Amino acid sequence: MLHHIDFLSLIVSYGYLAIFVGSIFEGESVVFLGGLLAHQSKLSFLIVLIAAFFGAVLGDVFWFLIGRYQGTKLIHRFEWIRKKTEKTLFYAEKKSGTLAFTMRFIYGFRSIIPFTLGVTKMTLKKYLSLNVSGACLWVVVVTSLGYLFGGVIESVFGRLRHFELILVILVVLLFVLLNILFHGIKILIKKFTNNLK
Repeated sequence: MLHHIDFLSLIVSYGYLAIFVGSIFEGESVVFLGGLLAHQSKLSFLIVLIAAFFGAVLGDVFWFLIGRYQGTKLIHRFEWIRKKTEKTLFYAEKKSGTLAFTMRFIYGFRSIIPFTLGVTKMTLKKYLSLNVSGACLWVVVVTSLGYLFGGVIESVFGRLRHFELILVILVVLLFVLLNILFHGIKILIKKFTNNLK
């Protein structure tokens, strides 16, 4: 819960750089908060989109290239990497295009999916075209949700001058959304593993 508060203070202090770096590593929370701050006119909506897009693509390409050039070696060397990638690798070999496009929407697999796709026979060119398209969609959706959430807060509570209420509501909303996503992903993984049998 506290990491969302830290993200907000980082974004307020470092603006677009924090969104860029956060998009490389974490993603949803940082971009969502960037959209919320854009609604409050503390950041430009367009520049939030651009910073988040480039951070997202850079992070994904980094993991893809690690998978491409070191993936097989790392999978054989480290048991925990092998366990993380074995189910994803099976799906990646059959549906690599779908996975490359939708991976940013699959919470909890942010670095594993591009790494795994790098291990497959997917070309970098194909990966980039699908990943860039998916990242565009993801950035617009998540930033817009943050922006719209800022509008809902203002319409319900009036013009807010302090972040305390926003933080409380935001943390509660993110907790609820992540819980819903977690249960949805859990159901999808269960269906996926049942199809493997």
